[in-house]
Amino acid sequence: MERLKVLLSTSKCAAADVNYDALAPHLGLYRLKNHLGENNFQCDVFDVELDSEKNCIENVERGLFAIIGVSVTHWNMASDLDFLWKLKGAAIKSGQKCLFIAGGQSATQNYKQWLECGFDLIVLGYGEDTLLNICERYSKNREAPIWELFHDLRGVAFLGQNGNEFFNPSVPLTKAEFERLSFTQVMELDLPYHRYWDHLREKASYLIVNNRSYVIENARLYTSNRCLATCGFCGCVTFLQDAQGAKVPFSMLSASQILQLIIYHVERYGAKSFSFNDEDFLLGNRIGIERGLKLCELISESKKRGEIPEDTKFSCQTRPRNFFIWDKNRNGSLNHKLLEEMRKARFHNISLGVETFSERLLRCPSINKDDFTTDNIHTVLKGIMDYGLYPSMNLIVGIPESTKDDLREMIQTTLDYLKRPCQVCLSNEMRAFPGAPNWHSKDFPTTYKTWTNPITGQNSKIIFYYIPKDEKVAVVIGQLEKTTNEMLDEVRVSNNWDNLQLMPRTVVALSKFKAIAKIMDEGELLQRADNMMVKMLSQG
Repeated sequence: MERLKVLLSTSKCAAADVNYDALAPHLGLYRLKNHLGENNFQCDVFDVELDSEKNCIENVERGLFAIIGVSVTHWNMASDLDFLWKLKGAAIKSGQKCLFIAGGQSATQNYKQWLECGFDLIVLGYGEDTLLNICERYSKNREAPIWELFHDLRGVAFLGQNGNEFFNPSVPLTKAEFERLSFTQVMELDLPYHRYWDHLREKASYLIVNNRSYVIENARLYTSNRCLATCGFCGCVTFLQDAQGAKVPFSMLSASQILQLIIYHVERYGAKSFSFNDEDFLLGNRIGIERGLKLCELISESKKRGEIPEDTKFSCQTRPRNFFIWDKNRNGSLNHKLLEEMRKARFHNISLGVETFSERLLRCPSINKDDFTTDNIHTVLKGIMDYGLYPSMNLIVGIPESTKDDLREMIQTTLDYLKRPCQVCLSNEMRAFPGAPNWHSKDFPTTYKTWTNPITGQNSKIIFYYIPKDEKVAVVIGQLEKTTNEMLDEVRVSNNWDNLQLMPRTVVALSKFKAIAKIMDEGELLQRADNMMVKMLSQG
C-alpha cells in the first residue's frame, strides 16, 4: 500500500483577526500530525501566519501531497475558501488526484456549506482516528468515489453521487480518550514553540501598554472538553454534541494533571507563562472552582520545590460569576480565597466574558447571562485589581438589542476602568456562529458576505453578524471598521509604527471607542477616549 503524504493547514485568517499575543502552535493539527506519524504517514503542518504561502502552493503543484486538510473557521470562511481553491488549482497542475478535507468547529456545525463550496470531506469533532482511517482507505484506492470509500466511516460528512448529504456521527469521546488527547499525547508532541516566540519577538515590541505584563514565551493548554454555559451567541457548547449526534458527558483534567503539563512545558520548551485556553477555565460550578483552587496551591508548592521558576505566570478565560460564592438564594459574595490563591500562583491576566455593562442586555436572548448582575461584574473587576491581578474585559459593541445609550455607557465605564491596570478586547459586532442558539433565528436577522467560486462563478452567502435592531446602532456598526482603521492609521503615524507591527488590544479597543464617538458625533466622549490613548502610549 502506498503511504501518502498529508498537508494540514491553519485557517487563512485576515491580519485584523489574528490574536497575536496568543499566537502559538495549533495543538489540534500537531496532535493529528503526531498520530499520523505514529502510523507511518508523513505529515506537514502549514501555518498561514509563519510559513510562505508561495512555497506551500509550489509544493502542492509538485504533487507532494495526496491529502490536504484545513482547520477552517467561520469568521474567516471567505479567506479559507479562497485558499482552498488556490490549493485545488495547484493540485490540478500537479496532475495527481488530491483529497481536500475541512475540520474544526465550523466544519462540523456548518458542514453542508463547506461541502457545497468545494471541500470533498468533513471530519467531525476530534479527528485523530477518523483522519487516520481516511488516509488508510485513500491509500488503498485513490480512484474510488468518496461515497464508496467512506460510506461506513464514523466521524465524516460528504456529498453523495446525487448531491445528497451523508453525515456519519463521530464515535463518542470518552473521558479516557479526552485525557489521552489532552494530557498523555500533549507530552509526546514536539511543538515548534520557539518558531512562534521568535516571530513574536519581531512583531510584538508595542504590545505592552497600561502596565500590562506580557511574556513572549507563552504556552497554551486545554483542560476541559466543553463549556457549560449557554450564551446566545456562542456555538462551542454544542460542538461535540453536533459531531456525535448525542449528549456529551463533561470531561476535565485534574489539577495534578495540569501541573504535570506545566512542569513538562517548562522543562521541554522553557515556557515562562501559560494560558488556559478553555472557554471557561473555572467551569461555572463547584468542581471547577475547587479544581482552580487546588491548582493554584499545587503551583505555589511546585515553585517552592524549584520545579517551576518563581516568576512563571498564568492567564485564563472565565466568567465573572465564577468569582462569587453563592448561597441557595442566589446571593453571592466575592471569593477572596480564590483571588488570593491566584495571586500567590501569579495569575497575571484573567479574561472575562463581560460582554456588556447593561443589566438589560445581559438578560437579552442574544447574551442570555441572567445568572449574575452588572453589580457582580463591577465587584469582580474591582476585586481582581485589588489583588494585583490584571482583568481583561471582553466586550461586544453590536449586541442586537443595544441602543446608542448602551454604547455610550460601555465607553464611559470602560474608560473609567482603564485608569487602572487592565485591558479590554472589543468585538465590532456580535458575529453569528454556527451552532449558536440564535443561528438562523428569525428573531435575529444577519448580514451576509458573498463569496464567489472562482471556477463556477456561483455565489454563496456567508452569514456574518447579527444586525442591531436600533437603526442608529446599525449605522454605527456598518461604519465602524472603516473609521477604526482610520484611527489606527493615526496611531501608527503619530508613534512611527510601521504597518507590520502588532497593535496592542487596548490600543485597538480605544481606537474603536474613538470611532464610535466620532460616528455618533459625541465630541466630549471622543476627546476623553483620545486623552486615554495618549496617556497609555506615553506610559508604555
